[in-house]
Amino acid sequence: MNADEKAITQLRHELRVDHDRRKRIHSRTFWEKRLAIHRRTQPRIDAVQALLNDKHLVVELDGDFGSEGPTEWLTFTATNTAPWPDEAWFADMASKPLRNEGEVESYYVQPLLRHLGYAERELSLKHRLIINHGSQTKHYQADLVVFDDQDNDEALLVVEAKGPKIDLTVSAMSQGRSYAQWLNAPLYLVTNSRELRLFYNPPGLQPECIFQCQRETLEASWPELVHYLSKESVRELKDEIRDRLEDIVSPLPS
Repeated sequence: MNADEKAITQLRHELRVDHDRRKRIHSRTFWEKRLAIHRRTQPRIDAVQALLNDKHLVVELDGDFGSEGPTEWLTFTATNTAPWPDEAWFADMASKPLRNEGEVESYYVQPLLRHLGYAERELSLKHRLIINHGSQTKHYQADLVVFDDQDNDEALLVVEAKGPKIDLTVSAMSQGRSYAQWLNAPLYLVTNSRELRLFYNPPGLQPECIFQCQRETLEASWPELVHYLSKESVRELKDEIRDRLEDIVSPLPS
């Protein structure tokens, strides 16, 4: 990823976690500070426009993009993103009575994932795993696995759900980690609805808790959760891991 791509990707991240999905930036700030472009040539302008299109970013301005003056405003809007939940949805998620693990999965986890951009067809409930331990074959069942609809073999997220009265113990988190490692999922989530913890599962390294929140703080924590767990964010993370692994295994030049 070159410097321009990184800058546009960062802008996309900023818009994705913004309630209005809009951001106004002075032209000079955008071109010179963010992109380090001090002399705008048409090929460079076209390349930046192509990156904006690729990231589903629309720019509004008076006149042609790239020809505006340094003090003019550029208004960027993110498209193709999951809608921001309204206050009623957050209130319902904070107060809805949940009695057991099944209700946590159905009425807490699944609505959460839908508002983070995942489609029903991407959610595999009670996903069966067949794991070989030496000469033995064992059957397991993950509560929920999210697959990328662009590649059904690519697991994006493993969810381990517990009932509201069950604490998130080391054992519960280890279960989610094991399933994520077997499926090569970059993230796994463990929740009992009272608390939610999200773990990054890098290949060959120890998992790391990158986000956690309480049920009553979900609304305040939503921008951060979108940053880590929206469908678009997880796809980008999966691509970064794949590129990193390809760099490691690529042959050295002769």
